[in-house]
Amino acid sequence: MITIKDIAKEAGVSPTTVSRVINHVPNKVSDEKRKQIQALIEKYDFVPNPSARSLIVNESRIIAILQREPDSLFHSRMRLYMLKELIGLIQEKGYLPAVYNIDGSNDMDMLEKFNVDGAILLGDFDNIAEELTMQDYPVVFTDSYSSLRLCSNVGVDDYKAGMLAAEYMLGKKCCRFVFLENEAYSAAQQDRQLEGFCDVISRTYDLSAICRLSLEGLRQSAGKLDAETGVFAHSINDAFICTTGICPDSMLICFDAADSGAAMPFPMIVQDITKKAVAATDILWKQIHQSSGIMQRLIMDVTVSGSEDYGVGLIDCAPW
Repeated sequence: MITIKDIAKEAGVSPTTVSRVINHVPNKVSDEKRKQIQALIEKYDFVPNPSARSLIVNESRIIAILQREPDSLFHSRMRLYMLKELIGLIQEKGYLPAVYNIDGSNDMDMLEKFNVDGAILLGDFDNIAEELTMQDYPVVFTDSYSSLRLCSNVGVDDYKAGMLAAEYMLGKKCCRFVFLENEAYSAAQQDRQLEGFCDVISRTYDLSAICRLSLEGLRQSAGKLDAETGVFAHSINDAFICTTGICPDSMLICFDAADSGAAMPFPMIVQDITKKAVAATDILWKQIHQSSGIMQRLIMDVTVSGSEDYGVGLIDCAPW
């Protein structure tokens, strides 16, 4: 006797997906997949038993918030603000937020088990982005750099972040510049910031005035770093290391990503986390209640925030 699991295996889907087709749950299964499953049901003259029919009748009212394990103070700080905003917005809609730490694609089985109605992903899941977009529930990414077209994402204007950092340094009369990269963060994000950074500085100086260094490379160049040098740090961790030891006299600005209002000893490039959370949840509600085919890609604005008088530079100095 054929079972719902047999239908699911032949269709290449989960038993939950087959149950959704049987119970005519809207906006959960693509038309193509729905037709394939229906054809198999008719082919085998499959009649579900009452327990299978009741597997999915109503929504779970669970929204998953997926994140990778934070690997630094920077990530922990940003995620804390974003999680707080998302949890509040999800609860306001009468849903239950469930936060999961995800290590790889194998963890997706857990979400299927709990029959989540949707998921919001925090950070870089680009290595499993394609698999995530094929799930039976709506998915919204934040800060994804995947090239997938069928991927709703709320990102940040990295190019403008680089431009703002460069403009700030030029305003402080810096004439040597360090772009401090960090391999723990998205290479695509840093490349985009570097592009904006270089485009602004190249209007005034030759690109030889810019060095792209790791934190270790910066330590080795510490003897060249002074008040005439501007350093653009990608993480708040690296920024504090610079100010407390490597280059305490240099003009430093940090890409922080979350404006907490807390006083910092250096200016930061920040985004509005509240607006970002609202944008992500708005897209998710549309996908849940209107159509799973709705895809949006939004870019959040960035501004300079923090100490306005940090660092003093002189115009007459030699390039690197």
